[in-house]
Amino acid sequence: MNQEEKINEILESILNDELQDVVFTREFSLDTRFDAIDIALLKKEIDAVKYEALIELKYIKKSDYQKNKSKILSEKINAAKKQLDVYGEAEEFKNKINFKKWIIVFVGAEAVHLEEI
Repeated sequence: MNQEEKINEILESILNDELQDVVFTREFSLDTRFDAIDIALLKKEIDAVKYEALIELKYIKKSDYQKNKSKILSEKINAAKKQLDVYGEAEEFKNKINFKKWIIVFVGAEAVHLEEI
């Protein structure tokens, strides 16, 4: 299990405990050129939840981050934005109202970038 998978599991545990009105889906597969969405938060009921969301996680090794901080961070953010743009156009998501997309980039266990796009 790599570091990104470990972070996914931690977030899954936290979100499953805190969000009873949301269907938490990890590694939600779509017919796209990317592997799968890291986290999809989708409503169980129409009025129970105000927002639905996709969360794309990226992980950077501490040693790589220390060598080339701004370049590698920028690359990970851009890759996540491209992935979320593609996911957002999928049939499952493109007509959703109050739909949010988030990027979280981790270096080790620290979240160094959090952005809603």
